[in-house]
Amino acid sequence: MNVKKSGEIFEEFSRFNDDSVMLAFRGEVSGTLLDSLLEIAEKRLHHLGCEKPTRKKAFNILVECLQNLFVHGNEDILEEEPSGVIIMMASDDGISIATGNSIHKNAAEMLKSRLERLEALPKELIREEYKEQLVNGKFSNVGGAGLGFLDIARKSGRQMEYQFSPIDDERLFFTFNVKVS
Repeated sequence: MNVKKSGEIFEEFSRFNDDSVMLAFRGEVSGTLLDSLLEIAEKRLHHLGCEKPTRKKAFNILVECLQNLFVHGNEDILEEEPSGVIIMMASDDGISIATGNSIHKNAAEMLKSRLERLEALPKELIREEYKEQLVNGKFSNVGGAGLGFLDIARKSGRQMEYQFSPIDDERLFFTFNVKVS
């Protein structure tokens, strides 16, 4: 997948039928905005007419993605690029959620390593690691217990794509896409 900055991501998705775009936002994610976006998404998912388990998985993944943007997307706000982008779309074969935000290069290697590890883990081990992290997880300096990507991998069946695109010498644009079938 060819990853683009937030403005280019919006251009790419604007080619789709307006009915397929369920939620789109570009900018800084605040706590109040997070609540509003989740409320809108919940209503749109309900009206979508897909099966309840699919709606529930998509909503839970959206929560994790928005929380990641809220916690990590606001760390490195670029003047020329809003801090985060999220788009949720419906198609015949499922619901896609795409996010993007800038990150420091030193954080990218750790994130890439974690995502590669999740891709390689068998489904059963993801489930076990999630349970273990729930019980024994230590909270990070930003308040998370490391459950976000584990939960996304668990609920999506690891239908995840990601990429890091250079912005400048110190920052990358991280794009993350996940699909719920």
